[in-house]
Amino acid sequence: MAEIGERRGGAEHRRRLLAGLSGRVIEVGAGSGANFSHYPASVSEVIAVEPEPVSARARSARGNSRSGFRHRFGGEC
Repeated sequence: MAEIGERRGGAEHRRRLLAGLSGRVIEVGAGSGANFSHYPASVSEVIAVEPEPVSARARSARGNSRSGFRHRFGGEC
């Protein structure tokens, strides 16, 4: 279902929202990590915090398409 949303403009929406970011970013409520592949190259590190264990596990299983991301899950917050 989420893939359909990405194809229907969600991916472009994420790219626009994240376009001006650079350096180190903290993403609170990272969910499944859908934003990860849309961060611009100017972002050197993303610290993703997700307090919901189910979402954190899903994101870990999915992985991410860029190196340099550090994840902190629920109990580590």
